[in-house]
Amino acid sequence: MSIKTLLYPLTNTQTSSIEQKRAMLRKAILKHPLDARFEHALMATFTPALIQRAAKRGVFISYHRNDEIFALELDTELRKLGINVWMDTIDVPEGADWRTEVVAGLRQCGILLMVLSPDALVDADLLNEQQYFLDTGKILIPVLHQTCDLTKVDVSVPPLDFRHQTERSLLRLIRLLTGHD
Repeated sequence: MSIKTLLYPLTNTQTSSIEQKRAMLRKAILKHPLDARFEHALMATFTPALIQRAAKRGVFISYHRNDEIFALELDTELRKLGINVWMDTIDVPEGADWRTEVVAGLRQCGILLMVLSPDALVDADLLNEQQYFLDTGKILIPVLHQTCDLTKVDVSVPPLDFRHQTERSLLRLIRLLTGHD
């Protein structure tokens, strides 16, 4: 069974009103792409306080297996600071059903860090994880690990570029998730 099948239809009744608002605004943008009011309203739902509140629910790291070392390093740095991170390599218990655990992590977490690379942009499971976050109004933060076609990614916030400025990007991510330097 695919992740997409497990995620839909959406049954999470704990979705916050801000997430519902984001999901509604995304739908409005798709229906009325030339109406800038919807884009402005959506951007207003990405305040630092709202991002930090979402991060407290958990930060899900979505990555392609070819980017696993980078994702593990990112996970390690965030956990050192006490950030609640979910990553399958670490958080799926031995013998547990991987897909069921991933779906539980997706539903629990308020932020998805999508590690971007050419491989990630063609991985069906990763694209389903991204779509779930967008459809539910959760926050997706793109993390650029390798050069790839960013026009294939539907995001509201610009990617954090880890290709050349790893330390600087990590500090920006930490500030975004915690409000601290």
